[in-house]
Amino acid sequence: MLQTTEPDPGNALLLILILDRVLMTLLLSSLGLQEEDLNCVRDRWSEALIKRREYLDEQINKIINKQEKSEEDMEREARLVEQWVGLTEERNAVLVPAPGSGIPGAPAHWSV
Repeated sequence: MLQTTEPDPGNALLLILILDRVLMTLLLSSLGLQEEDLNCVRDRWSEALIKRREYLDEQINKIINKQEKSEEDMEREARLVEQWVGLTEERNAVLVPAPGSGIPGAPAHWSV
């Protein structure tokens, strides 16, 4: 028997974030961007991450506020929290990129 589920709108947003990240990386590697351009890219990336975090917050709160949670609810909550943690780490990396990370605005990594 084929079981279908309703598509998760968060997955579509995640795909958009991934594609956006790939396109930004390609763009930055092929163009010599000025600091102002890098700040614009970083701001747009940060805004996309904020929207994803808001979606995750909403979905996590829906599950937390349920009176009775099924096994599926608990598994979904764990996946959402894991995504939220990863998103927080990514947002921190965008705001303060590590040297050589490939994130817009990151300083070059120099080996001595």
